[in-house]
Amino acid sequence: MLNGKAESLLKGIKINRKLKGIKSRAFHHSHEWLQKDSAPIKITLHGRLANFTDVFSGFKGVPIVKRNFGKHIDKLFAKLKVGVFDGPGYVWVDEEKNRLMISKRYLERAVLVCLYLDVIHELIHFRQHMDGRDLWDERYDYVDRPTEMEAYRVSVKEAKRLGMNKKEIARYLYMKWLTKEQFRRLLKNAKA
Repeated sequence: MLNGKAESLLKGIKINRKLKGIKSRAFHHSHEWLQKDSAPIKITLHGRLANFTDVFSGFKGVPIVKRNFGKHIDKLFAKLKVGVFDGPGYVWVDEEKNRLMISKRYLERAVLVCLYLDVIHELIHFRQHMDGRDLWDERYDYVDRPTEMEAYRVSVKEAKRLGMNKKEIARYLYMKWLTKEQFRRLLKNAKA
């Protein structure tokens, strides 16, 4: 449940969870998902490709997005695509195709504030990608990777602006695949 402050701040954000009224095209994309110290896993995704603003509107006016993209904001939202795929998962940047990828199930079912913060996080990754930074730098553990820390700090800052308390932010940041030590480091690194 959103508090009153968060509800009013997110009033301008619209998410087309069912992709109604969107002219999109089907895509089929295969890539290898690399896991540290293991063989890559081949994944094939099937879904619909749409313009970012047809799925997520109102982000252009969000102060933290404006600060992070500056004069490039119009160019970003004109070019950015979203691949909505069938299958499990959340949201991430597909660097090969310059688009955000989101699970249809997550798009349809996610709590609004979590989905909003995840999109903010991934927009930061997209900017990092545009700047030529390595989003998957394997020299670092996930919770210590500079690109992740920057994206988490921005999303935590936004969560605080929405009025979320430390417990709510920690719940948002929790990922079941992290160890307790990794989660502790994530909270510290993200300034939660």
